[in-house]
Amino acid sequence: MEKKNKKEFDEIIENIIEKNMIEIMSSSFSRFSKYVIQQRAIPDARDGLKPVQRRILYSMW
Repeated sequence: MEKKNKKEFDEIIENIIEKNMIEIMSSSFSRFSKYVIQQRAIPDARDGLKPVQRRILYSMW
């Protein structure tokens, strides 16, 4: 049992990728901010509503 756990642990360790924290945060934040701007923050030109506002009005209908 212990040998099996060690083998699984070694396989997990081999798959770990080391990255710089600044690199991870900059790439993740830029993708997240782009998503927020495009999908959540800017109202749609068709009706002037944000997606969450549109969902609320639809659910009230």
